[in-house]
Amino acid sequence: MFRKAVFVLAILLASVPIVAQQKGIIFNKTEHDFETIAPSSIPFEQDFLFRNTTDKTVTILSVRSVSPALSFINTRSEILPTEYGFVKVKLKTDGLNGLFHDEVYVTFRVGDDVKSEVIYLRAQISVDGKKENGRAFQDSDIAVSVEVSPEDIETMEGFTGNDRLAQAESKIAFLKKQVSMKSELIVKLSSDIREKHTQEVENIERLYALENTLQSTNTKLSPDVLKQISQLGIRLNELQASGQRIQSEIANQESEYQQVSDSLKYREQEVAKLKGDQDQLENQLENAKMSNELAFEEIKYEAIEIQRQKDSLVTITRSITNANRRLTNKFALEESQEMQAQLVVEELTIEKTSNIHFEVSVIRSKDELKSLPVNLGPKISVFRNTSGYEYTVGQFNSMKAALNKSEEMKGIGYNRSHVIAFKHGERISMQKALDTADQK
Repeated sequence: MFRKAVFVLAILLASVPIVAQQKGIIFNKTEHDFETIAPSSIPFEQDFLFRNTTDKTVTILSVRSVSPALSFINTRSEILPTEYGFVKVKLKTDGLNGLFHDEVYVTFRVGDDVKSEVIYLRAQISVDGKKENGRAFQDSDIAVSVEVSPEDIETMEGFTGNDRLAQAESKIAFLKKQVSMKSELIVKLSSDIREKHTQEVENIERLYALENTLQSTNTKLSPDVLKQISQLGIRLNELQASGQRIQSEIANQESEYQQVSDSLKYREQEVAKLKGDQDQLENQLENAKMSNELAFEEIKYEAIEIQRQKDSLVTITRSITNANRRLTNKFALEESQEMQAQLVVEELTIEKTSNIHFEVSVIRSKDELKSLPVNLGPKISVFRNTSGYEYTVGQFNSMKAALNKSEEMKGIGYNRSHVIAFKHGERISMQKALDTADQK
């Protein structure tokens, strides 16, 4: 059995505060087949739920049909954007027999505009039919029981939100259900028109038979015979009118079926495009992750280099401390400190015969650069290390000159500039360079 959720709605129907993305009045369905039901003074009921997905206030102006066997209850209050409303159809079957078809016209005021929706109803009235409505509980004067499918609520909720892919998939699920229901109704209506045609043929044959009987007997028609002829004529007219109405409903349903099918194809294409966009975004995300990993490796290398620079500075500091101790007995404390500073920036000069010089490292890259910034000047050196390529400027015998050049490069944007030492063209540690300076 199809599981249903029962919602008790006050006549002033409560709202769900969600921002609508669709523009229209969306019904959970617009057709219903009561199937085979028995004549009864207790009405059979069917609920139609709709949602206002416009940005305007909606009001139901009227709900009407041709058949007196139908009556209606509907939302009376204003339906604000994103709120739900309902139309309840009640069918009293006492006095009815055979096929029943009718259309229910629901007229809305949407802002300053007037719009309408048509609901199609079908039933087969027979004494062998279902005698109970099968609802969870009966309506009262205070509240109205509205039975709808949980899947319908979930789908209609899916029309809103910021996830375009989820919206499109909800629309496809909704449209597929509409296509299925309309397809089933068209099949049933086609069967109904064949049944009507069969009944019409039978009544015509009965009229012909009665006419032949009268002509052969050449007798005056009795009141019973005249009544029978009249009833057959009325019945025939009813069948013809009903057949025309069913034909009209079939045409309308086929037109709506085609529109819904076209909309379904469009939504499926939209979902395919959104999924393609999603795949592209996932690829971009994966590429971004790889870029982050490369950036992390570069930062890791920079951290190692900074630590090495710190270690070099510690070594220099120790050298200065040792020099201060040697000069403490000869000079006053202030003179000693000044002279130790001079050893770093002025006295740290390498003899040319030692083949040691200083350069300023400005750029490190994992891959070799195709072109270099013009503000580095024309004299740029490059050498490979374990992590990639390193670009340097200048060649200095004095640490002071190298430090000055490093500060100059930081001033034009190369904030990671630092001094490195070479001997015979090979990079050496700052400690080894300083040891050479101490031996001078």
